Amino acid sequence: MKLHGYGNTVDLCAPGESLPCKSNTHRASDVPRSISATIRPAEDFPSLVGYQIPARLLGQLLFFTPGKSSMCGGDSGGSLTTNYNGKLLYLANIGTAERIYACGQSRIFDGKGGMNYSQPIYKYLDLIKEAESFVAAQIQAEKAVARTIPNPKKINITCVKGKLIKKVSGPNAKCPKGYKGK
Repeated sequence: MKLHGYGNTVDLCAPGESLPCKSNTHRASDVPRSISATIRPAEDFPSLVGYQIPARLLGQLLFFTPGKSSMCGGDSGGSLTTNYNGKLLYLANIGTAERIYACGQSRIFDGKGGMNYSQPIYKYLDLIKEAESFVAAQIQAEKAVARTIPNPKKINITCVKGKLIKKVSGPNAKCPKGYKGK
């Protein structure tokens, strides 16, 4: 899977500093970055990282990126996508992580890559369908209102004040104060 985000691309710790960092030198980026991660079942994690997945994470979309290549530190809410049959599919937003380097610095970094997890999008298809229906109804309502509003014709008038002549145009054209219609 590809992970996309705008978080930092540098260590959050000062040289020689260990987690949790005191310096917290997080730097956001204006340029999106992308890394690859592998979706893994919960039963793979004990051999990958040396501990069981907490029960609260079962049912989440779990992915593993070895070492320090985490999408933590400012990428929450970014996209988790994959290519399938030539199409880019959105699977989830980047949620959060546990025991990942520089993410959740109050926890101990496991040195192996920890775990990223997100709510899979398929669990919210009914909510997405409801939102899409709402937006489509709003668009239709706006189009219906636009069709009922008459398009007023523009009129042109000439206004005179002594030797001064002023031309005024618009749907409700009126002569300025002190001018009279010609």
